[in-house]
Amino acid sequence: MKKKHKLTRRQHETYRLIKARTEAGNVTTISQIVSNYKKDEPYPDGYIWRDKTSWNHDNCSNVWKDINAINRSLEIEKSILFDSKGNFWCARSLEEVQEYVDKRYKKRAMILLARASILLYKARQNAQGKLLSVRNEPIDKKSRARAFVESFVNSGDFSYEIEEALEEFLAS
Repeated sequence: MKKKHKLTRRQHETYRLIKARTEAGNVTTISQIVSNYKKDEPYPDGYIWRDKTSWNHDNCSNVWKDINAINRSLEIEKSILFDSKGNFWCARSLEEVQEYVDKRYKKRAMILLARASILLYKARQNAQGKLLSVRNEPIDKKSRARAFVESFVNSGDFSYEIEEALEEFLAS
């Protein structure tokens, strides 16, 4: 299991605000979270409030970091869910969390898994023989296609070494 990180005071304050508003039947917006930040003193994690945010949305990025930290932490038992409008709330049921995960993570996870699968497939094909070219034509001495898969960039010309060894083997 990964190293546990303790939540900061600001993250606890953010969690308490979202939890209280959820219990009251409301969602919490980014502006409500930002307005809940203490503005007179720096936080122990080094965050300092800036009234005029720069072009990189300094306050919003800290809200997202805090929400992600709260959700990754086992210190807090509740999950914080959010929508595309920037509304946050604590999960109310297993069904709500399941629907949220299905909508938000499963499609992306499958896309990433498919990409990883293709990368690993290509890597495992290295030095495997091919009977047909990309055009589904047989590979012979006259064709321009390589008879072996080269999955990696090598300093030497790997495919010709294998082809020569195969020709010598078949000739003997």
